[in-house]
Amino acid sequence: MSSATAPRRRPWRQRTVIVPASLTLLACTLLGTVGWYFLAVAVGYNCGMSEASCGTVSHLWLAADGIGVWMLAVAAAVLLLASRARPGWRRPAAIACWVLLPTAIGWFLLAGRLI
Repeated sequence: MSSATAPRRRPWRQRTVIVPASLTLLACTLLGTVGWYFLAVAVGYNCGMSEASCGTVSHLWLAADGIGVWMLAVAAAVLLLASRARPGWRRPAAIACWVLLPTAIGWFLLAGRLI
């Protein structure tokens, strides 16, 4: 079959990217602000109540948690904007945003466990 007779694929609609990107941005924003605040309060409480001194490792993981989640939010926003400009990128952008959502939640939970 030649390429001239092959049916042309229509690009995906913009809403196929808006939904996963919005969910990812919402989750990252909540985890990066409210969740990060509660982790910082928990670290401060545990360091103040225990007799063992808290090292810098817990504070570094706390910073890595906040930075990592916000970087995933920036990635979702970039994918959303790139898919608006290039309709051919909508399918990969939608799939990437659906992958970023559990990645952000997993990163937050992993950093919380390592603190």
